[in-house]
Amino acid sequence: MRRLLRVVGARPLRPVPCGISAYAEDLIPRLGREIDLTVLYDGFTPDSDFSDWPVTLCPAAQLPALYARLPQDLLVSHMGNNPHHEWIWRLMQRWRGLVVLHDTNFSQFLPGHYLNTNQPGRLLAALLEHHGEAGHALGREMLAKAGTPAWEAFAPRMFECSMTGPILDRALRAVVHSAHAAAAVRCVSPSPVDEVPMNFVPEGGYLPRGSVRPSRFNLPDEVPLILSLGFVAPHTRLDRGVAPRGPRRAPGRVVRV
Repeated sequence: MRRLLRVVGARPLRPVPCGISAYAEDLIPRLGREIDLTVLYDGFTPDSDFSDWPVTLCPAAQLPALYARLPQDLLVSHMGNNPHHEWIWRLMQRWRGLVVLHDTNFSQFLPGHYLNTNQPGRLLAALLEHHGEAGHALGREMLAKAGTPAWEAFAPRMFECSMTGPILDRALRAVVHSAHAAAAVRCVSPSPVDEVPMNFVPEGGYLPRGSVRPSRFNLPDEVPLILSLGFVAPHTRLDRGVAPRGPRRAPGRVVRV
């Protein structure tokens, strides 16, 4: 009998306040039916033990022992642009594998990682390698303004350098969920990219088209409605979606979040 593929998955899980956490808990039971899946966690206790599914939970610190006891076929790391992926990034530096990108801009996560671990030289080297002299100049300005009153005005400029290339330096392959994301990755990294649509049906099914209207939120139906699917945080860049539709373009319009 053919054995199942042994896969180790590294991703945020509930209660971590990250959109990937909810996505992962929908996906993990489905994957557990198809592969021999070990799910890692670090720095938190998962809300679910997945005891109803053929899935093994394992602290990330025990991964070396797991590999020594039972060699795994693949490490699958889910990366987003926020500090909740710090422990996953450390795993990716030691074990190569498949990287699922939930963003195409990591200019919040990666500079934060290098600054918080006191590695400004590595930050500048990564910016120079992947974004040239312009990236290196931006990095120098970033280091000069970090922690000063000038930082708030400078911070949005960090998005000018995606930092996706360094994220994929050790990846065997990358997975994204749209053609737009795949094109963005190919512009900055030679890593092979696979486009895998998020096509699973959530529990309870999809809401009928047009059923989510502003009146559902006690707003007039003529008010434009923008949905942010996940957590509203700086790395989601919701402000960039709201700004063109805000008061500067339409005097008197109220934007509510």
